[in-house]
Amino acid sequence: CCGALTQAELREAYRDADLVALTSYSEATGRVLVEAQAMGVPVVTYDVGGTSEALIDGVTGILVPCGDIEKLAMTVAEMIMTSRKRDSVSCMVARQFAVEHYSLTALAERHLNWYRRILGIDDKGQADRVS
Repeated sequence: CCGALTQAELREAYRDADLVALTSYSEATGRVLVEAQAMGVPVVTYDVGGTSEALIDGVTGILVPCGDIEKLAMTVAEMIMTSRKRDSVSCMVARQFAVEHYSLTALAERHLNWYRRILGIDDKGQADRVS
């Protein structure tokens, strides 16, 4: 498929996928990784940019050194050919990780915490007192 997908088409594509391989040499957050994990699809990606923050290596996905095409190809092939390797990446844990770290609620809470720190507001909503 080419071009933009509707939300329904995107969900269907992830449901049909055995694996998602993100082969970018530059990636800020790795939205594709988060989406795939939220749908319970194992991911393989280069360790570049924010990809290492978007998954737990060996648990919710596999990180490969950036540019190591041979290692990427071998990892993808191994994941496809051997259910044991694919099963080592827990789809349920990946989904839980994505929801806990990237849901709207989690992102909103993270942003609120940043603002609280910047403004010097503690967990109880009290401003830090400066003597």
